[in-house]
Amino acid sequence: MFALLAKNYLLTSFHGRRISPGGKCRFGVKGMKDDTRKRIEVAANAAIIITAVFLSAAAVKYLISRPNPQPPIVSANSSLNGPNRPEIPPGTRLSIEGVDWSKNGQTLLVADSDKCHFCTESAPFYQRLVQQHSRTRLIAVVPQSVEEGRNYLSKLNVGIDDVRQAQFSSLGVRGTPTLILLDNNGAAVKSWVGRLPPNGEAEVISALQ
Repeated sequence: MFALLAKNYLLTSFHGRRISPGGKCRFGVKGMKDDTRKRIEVAANAAIIITAVFLSAAAVKYLISRPNPQPPIVSANSSLNGPNRPEIPPGTRLSIEGVDWSKNGQTLLVADSDKCHFCTESAPFYQRLVQQHSRTRLIAVVPQSVEEGRNYLSKLNVGIDDVRQAQFSSLGVRGTPTLILLDNNGAAVKSWVGRLPPNGEAEVISALQ
């Protein structure tokens, strides 16, 4: 835009001026040499092109460097324990890279985050799961790195050795903590959301045995 204005200014300022015999400037197309006018037009057009290239490069740099927004991790609380609680529908097939569901009779996914205080408060229950999981494989799923997930569980004294990193949205998890019981085809059998009351904890443990 600035280059275009400069071009218009140059052309309107010099395009038609010539010097009269009395030393005064008069406007007229014939008084200006064609080569001078062409040089001005070329310079103005070059300025437009350079400006356009600069703006295009700046726009591309902005689009590349702009971070992709990540969905927030929501801690499940009592408000999610009503009829609208975000449970995983039974029969939903889930997939986690590197996990072969067929090698296990059933698997319990424990979706946690170190940013979720309900997950931290559920640590005693998780410890009981580790002790009583019997025929069920336990996998902790975290949004952060595997190393950070293991450190978090270690601080809670929760001995789940299999820790996987995954986007919760890919599993249909919309709040933490979330427990998902899967069969040997990776299909959801049952899910539990939020910090569970004693009867909910007993239901999970019973399902694992």
